[in-house]
Amino acid sequence: GAVLELPMIHPDRGAEWAYGEASRMAWATIDDHPRVNGYSGSVPATYGDDLELGAAFPGNVNLLRSLGVRYVILHVGQDAGVPMLDEATAGKIQFSLASIAQVDRVGDDWLIDLGPLPISQ
Repeated sequence: GAVLELPMIHPDRGAEWAYGEASRMAWATIDDHPRVNGYSGSVPATYGDDLELGAAFPGNVNLLRSLGVRYVILHVGQDAGVPMLDEATAGKIQFSLASIAQVDRVGDDWLIDLGPLPISQ
């Protein structure tokens, strides 16, 4: 399934957007999972909708799953010099999902596995 990495960085943040989102695309080449967000040097027309998906998490788990998202990564602290989620915010999110998803700490970040995707009919 696809991966949503949070927080998503708004393109208006210029270099922060480029540095923060570009590294996510590099990781996709290692784990071979497509990313909901990322960086290509231009802003796709759907990026505003994707920002809303990220902002609505964790309240939209079923919608994300229906869109093919299986994994969510909560980045904590700093990534490439860009501020990410603080510990308290990430902790609240992972705690709210603990009963419906597998939640694991990986380094400074949280990996949330929303489970196998529904089989399309």
